[in-house]
Amino acid sequence: MAQIVKIRTEAGSGPTSHRHISAVELSGGTRESRSTVIANIRAGINYWTYGGGVVADVVVRGCPYCTFSSYITTLPDSTKKNNLLELPEF
Repeated sequence: MAQIVKIRTEAGSGPTSHRHISAVELSGGTRESRSTVIANIRAGINYWTYGGGVVADVVVRGCPYCTFSSYITTLPDSTKKNNLLELPEF
């Protein structure tokens, strides 16, 4: 399991204004690209975030708004404080 503590974002493409995670920083300081995280999740490695006293699992989804075929996000829960886009950026 790997805890994501920081993110880097980039603008999504397409007609709507939105952001995607382009890279993450793990609790040990290692940085990984979105494609590496997606490949690792699909291979069975779990990623998670922590905020608001709640752990959130990170999952892969397809973006309905742009050409990014896959992106990473957290599963919905009782707080937004553990959402990826709420984490500090590097």
